[in-house]
Amino acid sequence: IVGISAGLLIHSVTLDATAQPIEAYEMDGKEFEADELGALSANLSYANSLMPYAGLVFSNPVASGIPVKFHLQIGMVYSQAPQLEMSGTGMISPTADNQVNLQEGLNEFQFLPIVKVGLSYRFGKK
Repeated sequence: IVGISAGLLIHSVTLDATAQPIEAYEMDGKEFEADELGALSANLSYANSLMPYAGLVFSNPVASGIPVKFHLQIGMVYSQAPQLEMSGTGMISPTADNQVNLQEGLNEFQFLPIVKVGLSYRFGKK
């Protein structure tokens, strides 16, 4: 049996990351202390916590007399593009200037694929 599934996903997905050296770094015979190098922080979030979903459902009904049911759902969620914010300190701070380029790449990810697989077994008689 093939069916259609639709709905809304509610989420609160955010990602916070910080990169900070913990020891000195040597390059071309010069040593740079960890506090000179600085730190880089990034935050990735979605503007909307509601995401519409649509998909196709493939399954074999339990009513057919077979006690095993297989379920496959394939669909897409419209998430809009995640928003990236970056900041930096010390010598690493110019790396945060790449935020614009990285955001352009993230703008391609407005749809997220969803694949769900299920297997169930019915005990007893009908």
